[in-house]
Amino acid sequence: MGLESIKKAERLFDEWEKQRKKLKSAFLAPDVLLRYLVGNDNGSINDLINLAIEGKIRLVTSDYGLYEAVGCLEDYEYRLNKLVKLLFALEIVPSRKILLTRERIYHLRQVAFKEL
Repeated sequence: MGLESIKKAERLFDEWEKQRKKLKSAFLAPDVLLRYLVGNDNGSINDLINLAIEGKIRLVTSDYGLYEAVGCLEDYEYRLNKLVKLLFALEIVPSRKILLTRERIYHLRQVAFKEL
């Protein structure tokens, strides 16, 4: 790949990044991610994910928020297809990292499922 190709790729990426920043953004908290992954979201989160896949909005979460949501899943709740779809649609930003405790898992599950 020549220097010319690299510069062209950089210009295309810059243009893509500008267009992406113009989209409306929504930040998904760990409890929202958990609710979607378990399948108790009444379709609203799934609708947002579909809009993000279509390039109409940006969905953002932190790497730690995703870690918390996945860490709260019980063995019988794993739905790999939902996780793959979520990862495809999300923009994941770095954040501080601390160990996920049982107390935090209990709290997130309470928040995520309080309306059910």
